[in-house]
Amino acid sequence: MEYQKYIPLIKKKVWQFHRSYGVEVDELEGVANLCFVEAVSDYDPEKATQFCTWLYHKIHYGLLEFALAKRVPTISLTEVDTEGHAVIDLDHSFGTPAIQERTCILKDKLSNLSEKGRYVAVLALNPTPELMENSCRGDDTVWSKKVTKHLLTKYLTKVHNWTYSEANRACSEISAVLKDI
Repeated sequence: MEYQKYIPLIKKKVWQFHRSYGVEVDELEGVANLCFVEAVSDYDPEKATQFCTWLYHKIHYGLLEFALAKRVPTISLTEVDTEGHAVIDLDHSFGTPAIQERTCILKDKLSNLSEKGRYVAVLALNPTPELMENSCRGDDTVWSKKVTKHLLTKYLTKVHNWTYSEANRACSEISAVLKDI
């Protein structure tokens, strides 16, 4: 395959991911070029897919996996502050300065949530395997890998014995914070 022919596609996808996720362009270009090499070696011309389509998907999902791994902040509840409240610790050392600034704002806003609101925020950003099991039907078919308000409410009422009102109130607090950012 002629590499020069596909440079515009590679650059387009790199810039899309840079704008969306704030990952450095140089890093994304390296990943996209590795995806190109993988696409060339994996491509089967006998299948009904054109190489350009194959390459597009290889680059897209390769960049997506890389960008998500780079951009997701670490969020956790530290033990307690001096007043006995759980404190949210949010790593904001990733991404562009604009993303770092928004992460600091998010940390401040999340710290002002109620105790249950902070717990749900941590759970939503760092879902446990137990939480994700609740996204399965009885036959282990996964409905979605997203953490939704419905999934959180179901999990909190079933596993933690919260009332529906408590779970809904905590989720609504988080929704209000995210709308402000």
